[in-house]
Amino acid sequence: MRVPLERKPMKAIGFFYCWNGRRELDGYFGQFAQAFAALGITLEIILADELRHPDGSIYSFNPLVEPSKLIGFVNAFQPDFIFSINNAGMTARLERETDAPILKWLVDDIPHLFFHDGAPAPGRAFAGRERIICYSSTLAGQIEAAYPHTAGRVGFVSHGTDLAGKRFEQADAIYPISFVGSCLDHRELPRLLHAARKHGAADQVLAALEALRTDYVSGFDAVAATPELVRALADIRYTWLDFKRMLSDVLTVQDRMQGLLRIADLGLHLFGNELWLDSLCCTPDLAARFQFDNPVDSYDKLLAVYARSKIAINIPNVQNQAGLAARVFDIMASPSLLITQAHPDSDLFRLFGADCPVPMYRDFDHLRELCSFYLDNEEERLRIVAQCNRLVDARFLPKNRLAAMLDSAGIERPAAPAGAAALPEIVPTSNFHAIPRSLERLGPWAKTAARQSLKWTARAARKVVPDRLR
Repeated sequence: MRVPLERKPMKAIGFFYCWNGRRELDGYFGQFAQAFAALGITLEIILADELRHPDGSIYSFNPLVEPSKLIGFVNAFQPDFIFSINNAGMTARLERETDAPILKWLVDDIPHLFFHDGAPAPGRAFAGRERIICYSSTLAGQIEAAYPHTAGRVGFVSHGTDLAGKRFEQADAIYPISFVGSCLDHRELPRLLHAARKHGAADQVLAALEALRTDYVSGFDAVAATPELVRALADIRYTWLDFKRMLSDVLTVQDRMQGLLRIADLGLHLFGNELWLDSLCCTPDLAARFQFDNPVDSYDKLLAVYARSKIAINIPNVQNQAGLAARVFDIMASPSLLITQAHPDSDLFRLFGADCPVPMYRDFDHLRELCSFYLDNEEERLRIVAQCNRLVDARFLPKNRLAAMLDSAGIERPAAPAGAAALPEIVPTSNFHAIPRSLERLGPWAKTAARQSLKWTARAARKVVPDRLR
């Protein structure tokens, strides 16, 4: 009798990012990383935010990271595929000097993607062998339109939730209405306006903001890169894509402020990052609603908020209005009623049909009407919650979302049984550091940041060990 050979689990290198000094993935990405192990895939994670330049730009590469060391690590690991979120970690050299299939999962629009080789020339991005999976069907269409050479290599797989298929009893609903979300970083706008005023381009910045507000998809195309505006952007070391990304973040903050203020007196409880504190001086009606002493700093705490809310609001980023953030699935699977923005091309219709029961607001006055109605009509609220709970079935578990991505990208599914792989680990980026011969070549503006990074590298070589995701 022939005994079949035991196959080792698949292996993958993953380029994630975390945007915090603790080197911890956020709740959703952490949950998604563990889906690799659930499918039998051993995952090593490299944090792309530690590969960016000390100036913080997502369109540059950290001069302290030696590309040959990074590529050598990837090749020595011999991954079955390379996985990247938002093009993180991807450089032309890495793609050229590695052989493994590349799967890129895009969860934001083009100005929010990593381009470590610099902002891409028109038509030049995604010109390699990668397969691209977009979290929204609208983004998939935008990628194919902007980069026709990607035809046949772009797919759509939505976010999911660990709550999929579970059933809950409503806990004591201590939050009539909750919103859990970021106040995006809008602090660069004053700096840009000061630079623009110096060069006579302040009106152009405000006009660009209004153009983006009027039509996010095509309005920005008409914005002229005048010499005055280009000089102002150069003063703060911004590319054209940086400019659009910053304006879109400002618009999202404006939307969230206006929407939340409209429902603040209905029992709103606001949860999010500390940047909300910067805005409370100007928005006293939100000050009492922001739960600054109750941080939602874990996935369990996030789910606890939705379990204790009657209504949970989704006010999407302006660039993602037709797509579905991860919170949409968490809320739909919870005891809370989701109310989100209406959009004719929403993926809610693509995934759940034209009769999707989720209440959707046309404007913020309508948002207030919907909140008031469902707070006063508990039976109807519970009826819709039950419908939404049934819609978010096992297809939307993170491991099944990952499996769908692999299938869409044509990557063979793991042969190892689920759970056969080790839990993912984050690789210390100091493994790839190389001390430059002279800090002078970094330029005077980067010397301080580089020296700080060198000190951190010396400490990391002695103390840092791979973090185990929990």
